[in-house]
Amino acid sequence: MKDWLTKYSIPLCALFVTCLSVYLNLQNWKRQGTNLIGTAANISVTFVLWALLVIAIFMFLSRQKKLAEKSRQCQITVREVAGLLRVPNSWVYERTRRRTRDRIPGFRIGKYWRFRLGDIKAWIEENRHGGTAAA
Repeated sequence: MKDWLTKYSIPLCALFVTCLSVYLNLQNWKRQGTNLIGTAANISVTFVLWALLVIAIFMFLSRQKKLAEKSRQCQITVREVAGLLRVPNSWVYERTRRRTRDRIPGFRIGKYWRFRLGDIKAWIEENRHGGTAAA
């Protein structure tokens, strides 16, 4: 629930404020009748709020794009790499210790190995053509 709220908070708030202000402006238009100055002011406020809603939605979409890019760079564990390659965990550990060209690209965080999914996919493609990868 928290992730959903964080993810959609900007467009939901903008939509709520815009709908509320449009409703209030409609109520003012009904009360004012033929007062053109008040009506023009209400119309301009409504258009400004709709523009803010559009801006908020564009900001939201660009944020989603950045988050998607970030998730492509996600870090995976030895077990996930082994599952991706369909090999035992020990095979992955062995390939991290090698100092050769077919070494799996990864890094250590303390005693734990982590790998970037993009690097692993590139390594698979690179070694697929060389015929040394088990994938």
